[in-house]
Amino acid sequence: MMDALAQIKARADRELEEYGPLSSRHQALGLLLEEVRDLEDAIFDKASTASLHHEAEQVAARALRIMTELV
Repeated sequence: MMDALAQIKARADRELEEYGPLSSRHQALGLLLEEVRDLEDAIFDKASTASLHHEAEQVAARALRIMTELV
């Protein structure tokens, strides 16, 4: 589990570096929902395990950023 948490934190850090801080709760929600929809597509399309992992990591990273930047 620690590897997964480290990957999530690393992705969140890369997003923050690349895109800057979240500017509002509305922006954060929109970005999170976009990733949730991508995860939903991966699940319903029976995507590969790697693809499912990637999408879940992105959802978790966006949620982590909301927790650390807006709360």
